[in-house]
Amino acid sequence: MITLRQNADCYFLCALATVAEFPDLVMKTWCRPQNPKLGIYRMTLCKNGWWQIVTMDDIVPTKGKLPVYAKNNEEPNELWVSMMEKAYAKVHGS
Repeated sequence: MITLRQNADCYFLCALATVAEFPDLVMKTWCRPQNPKLGIYRMTLCKNGWWQIVTMDDIVPTKGKLPVYAKNNEEPNELWVSMMEKAYAKVHGS
């Protein structure tokens, strides 16, 4: 189960829950090449019908060792949900 702290992300949460059912779709959102040594990742997201490549760092707000916002409750060490949320926020101007 994926949880988000803010209710305003309900559409985003529904989309993530749907994508989570298909691991191949999750893998397709990640662009190659990644550079984990430098903490640089790239994902593709669609906004207003246009696919965009989003480049971001791997810094995620945490409380203890768990992400503060989006996270996978069943697999707390999985970061794709947090990184997807970060890419979504970046595409929408945050």
